[in-house]
Amino acid sequence: MKFVTTNIRLPEDLWKALKMEAVHQGKRFAEIVRELLTSALKNQRKEPRKKPKSLCGILKGVEIPDELIEEAKRSLFPPPERYLDE
Repeated sequence: MKFVTTNIRLPEDLWKALKMEAVHQGKRFAEIVRELLTSALKNQRKEPRKKPKSLCGILKGVEIPDELIEEAKRSLFPPPERYLDE
């Protein structure tokens, strides 16, 4: 297996926990990180990805402030008087 060297920044507490886990298991730090990343990827692939079928699906459960809704209404539906002057 060919390896690539990379640098990542970890919060100190996560780094310490990974180091302690490596010592506990008698493995190298890099080995622990590779195993955890591989496991996380495998678990992520097992879960079916759900794609929202509509904008409502994307925004479900998201609270939109009233002022943004009002602004969108004004932009999308200007008053009819606007067109009478032209």
